[in-house]
Amino acid sequence: MNFALNNTNHYLDQLKAHTHDQQIIHMAEELLADARTHGELIPLQIKVTRAQKKYLPTLQKIIMVAYNGRYGNQDEQTANFGETGSGDHIATYMATHTDDHGHELILGTLRLVRDQLELFDFFTLLPGKKWRCQQEKLTPYEFERLAFHPAVDVIHDLQLRQYIVRQIIHTALASLDPQTSWVACTMNDKVARFIADAGIHVELITDATLADNQQIQYLKSHWPNYFTNVHAYEVHR
Repeated sequence: MNFALNNTNHYLDQLKAHTHDQQIIHMAEELLADARTHGELIPLQIKVTRAQKKYLPTLQKIIMVAYNGRYGNQDEQTANFGETGSGDHIATYMATHTDDHGHELILGTLRLVRDQLELFDFFTLLPGKKWRCQQEKLTPYEFERLAFHPAVDVIHDLQLRQYIVRQIIHTALASLDPQTSWVACTMNDKVARFIADAGIHVELITDATLADNQQIQYLKSHWPNYFTNVHAYEVHR
């Protein structure tokens, strides 16, 4: 099934209605200009790989547009949440599509972080409780920065979005030893339902509550539409 990339102007109009940040709007315009030359998407031609360093600037743009454009507070203040990070503890994955002319388009991204989890800063546990990775001496991992290229929003096809996220998460999980690893993530209720409907088994960590610290206050002020009903989830194979 082919998905034509069209009506990008409508997407940009919607984006401008949600954010006045010219930097974010410019990033979206650049990404969509590249997508316009791509033509059509064929889902069976989508592949997931671990991102090389040369792709990180584009991935940063995708993340910044996805989060600030969708969850921002409509002012000109941008939350710097697009950093892709580097180091042995971070593995960044991306879903790409190559058309018949050899043009490659990044459709989505997700990073897998070991040990240095934001989750541990974002949440506190009830008194006497421990994270399962601590109880069972497992290596902790976290999924972060799930984001789609604006072209995926233009296409506006739920099945395509679910296919992309399913392929990325399955590829990332396949890189881990299920006997020694523990994977979690921070999601609001809407994103958690989307992930679950895509076929990913997620489980609410009921002993974790959102912390009230400076980092959380910063994120709430910039992304009030995201940090509502946010919870910690464990991700299973």
